[in-house]
Amino acid sequence: MPMPIPAKRVPPALKHGAYSKFVLLPGEDPAEFEELHRDLIADLAPNGRMEEETVASIAHLVWRRQNFAMMADSLMADSLMANSLMANSLEKAGTKQSANSKEDWRFGPSFLEKLHKAQRDREEEVLAERHEIAKEETLNRLMKVLELEERLNAMIDRLIKRLLTLRGLKSITSSPTTTHP
Repeated sequence: MPMPIPAKRVPPALKHGAYSKFVLLPGEDPAEFEELHRDLIADLAPNGRMEEETVASIAHLVWRRQNFAMMADSLMADSLMANSLMANSLEKAGTKQSANSKEDWRFGPSFLEKLHKAQRDREEEVLAERHEIAKEETLNRLMKVLELEERLNAMIDRLIKRLLTLRGLKSITSSPTTTHP
């Protein structure tokens, strides 16, 4: 009987990314991230492995917060642009229908005027509905962005507290003990 081949163990970094060194998403500039990391090292002056890792984690979260805000702004702009394009296409379609209907001589002018007015009223209703949906969607996205930004800030605050705790522990353990007579 052949011996079973043990399954290869997947490193945790590949499972969930918690220990991954890749914090950049496609399209993000590695040089900008490195500059941010260097600036934080200069500001926080880590001393030792644990402090360096904590500062690196702070850099990752600050980077994510900055780039998430840009991504969210881009998504909102795309949403507003799509809504605007839809409104323009509806207006153009309404103009084409009105122009085509004027050429139809089989109906009287009062019937055509009522028809055009009904079409314009319906188009205005549709545009108003789409505008309300766009406003609500924009507000929902803004709330999600603010919620995520708040969570990222809380995580950054916890890491700063960790850094200060590490420094406090180092100062306690490295200070010479004084003996009183």
